Amino acid sequence: MKNLIVLILAVTISGISVFGQSTRANTPKAVISTRPLSMLFKQPNIKLEVATKNSLSFGGEATYFTGVYEGFKVDPFVRFYTSNKKTSPEGFYFQGKFSVGNHKSELTDIVDEIEDQTGNVIDTNTDERFLALGGGFGMGHQFFAGSENNFSIDLFLGLKRYKPTQNGINIDKAVFGVTRGWPTEFKFSLGYAF
Repeated sequence: MKNLIVLILAVTISGISVFGQSTRANTPKAVISTRPLSMLFKQPNIKLEVATKNSLSFGGEATYFTGVYEGFKVDPFVRFYTSNKKTSPEGFYFQGKFSVGNHKSELTDIVDEIEDQTGNVIDTNTDERFLALGGGFGMGHQFFAGSENNFSIDLFLGLKRYKPTQNGINIDKAVFGVTRGWPTEFKFSLGYAF
């Protein structure tokens, strides 16, 4: 997973240096943002998007889930902007993404105690984690406001699939599907464009 994160960062940095000059001078070339409503649900996140060409941008979003199925999720994405009058990362877009995360299993919170042969109590509670993978697609509109066009507002609607990679059917997998694997996404992000 560390190699995947390093690869995403390398592609993003390459996009900034190689293709950053191809966009119009008055349009911001990068956006850093967050979903303010996610703070209410204790899911802090940050998103970075970098324009590479007039109609194309790449980015990634990192989210830390607290509470049920605590863990970290990374969503690298690519966006295709459709407007002829505006350049990426501004305007209407289509997005495709890949998702990878590492979450704590909720079934391991059940504590089992066993007595060994000498009468000592052994706690068998473990902190098991599992890998979840997925992807999705959708569409949205990002626009800039403010005197210098540096305040970004992004609205997104899409479909996703995000499931544990473990084999078999169990309660943990079913509950994860309801809590973290919901198939529809609506995102409202605020950020800074530069």
